[in-house]
Amino acid sequence: PVRVVDGGHYGPGFIARIVTHKQLDCVPLYRQTTIFGREGLRVGRSTLVDLFHRAAMLIEPIYERMLELVREARVVHADETSLKIQRRKKLGFVWTFITSDCITYVFSPDRSGETPARVLGDSSGVLVVDGYSGYNHVTVPERRTRAGCNVHARRRFIDIDDPDAADVIEHYKKVFAVERDAREAGIVGTPEHLALRAARAGPAMKAIKAKCDELHGRHGPKTPMGKAVGYVRNQWEYLERFLEDVELEPSNNLSERALRIVALGRKNDLFVGHEGAGQRAAMLTSLLQTCVLHGVDPQQYLADVLIRVQGHPNSRLDDLLPHRWKALFGPE
Repeated sequence: PVRVVDGGHYGPGFIARIVTHKQLDCVPLYRQTTIFGREGLRVGRSTLVDLFHRAAMLIEPIYERMLELVREARVVHADETSLKIQRRKKLGFVWTFITSDCITYVFSPDRSGETPARVLGDSSGVLVVDGYSGYNHVTVPERRTRAGCNVHARRRFIDIDDPDAADVIEHYKKVFAVERDAREAGIVGTPEHLALRAARAGPAMKAIKAKCDELHGRHGPKTPMGKAVGYVRNQWEYLERFLEDVELEPSNNLSERALRIVALGRKNDLFVGHEGAGQRAAMLTSLLQTCVLHGVDPQQYLADVLIRVQGHPNSRLDDLLPHRWKALFGPE
């Protein structure tokens, strides 16, 4: 029979468990050895590490296919966060690139724009990001249009004790109330949704811009208010783009939520051993988080795919993507 490791003693269900606990539940492998010990199973941390990396190697073709789907998608959300690399003074970074079908993560040794350029290539469409300049390489006329994040813009005013800052926040409440009302009415992505934005969010956004123009120059550029106003004015072209395109969200909350699991893992794991380990963790998290996105049991999916992928034709690799797997191979 096909095994995850030739001649190995550990089955796909066990390996799926340790990977899911590490990447979704943020339980480091050394803690899992303690847990297994209490359950009567003596297994070394080095064994768990080997099994973890073996799982990543097997699912790599599925992960690479997910990256292709990111490049093909019209709308992509992206963000990044830092992660320590053992025995290195500089930080590494985990990037996320999200579409309607998949959540992907990429590990890189730095925060340069090389990573989004490598992932997105010459693809066209829209990229929803914050104001970080590392995305400038792919948000050019011949590639992707840039859309901004109004949550980032609003957040800069929250801790400022000033009536003008409170005024901006009140206008932003009206902007996001439109999205909440559209979800409750079941009209997200429809012409009615776009009309609702034009009628209610449009005037609120104009009021925000007018207030920031009024405040410009009244506060030093390095003061909290000066920084908040400067961000809105510099990003304005991108911040209001959602008013013209109903497929765009007014914020990049999708990416921020996707990176929470990385931040939690960072608290527990503290660092990754090397760049290869960081990328393998990113690959496995991509599949597991995409399972969560589509309501698929991550552990059940991974246990099945670790065996199935070894004999599955490359021409039908899409069948092993979580949402397709659910329909074709998932439990009744």
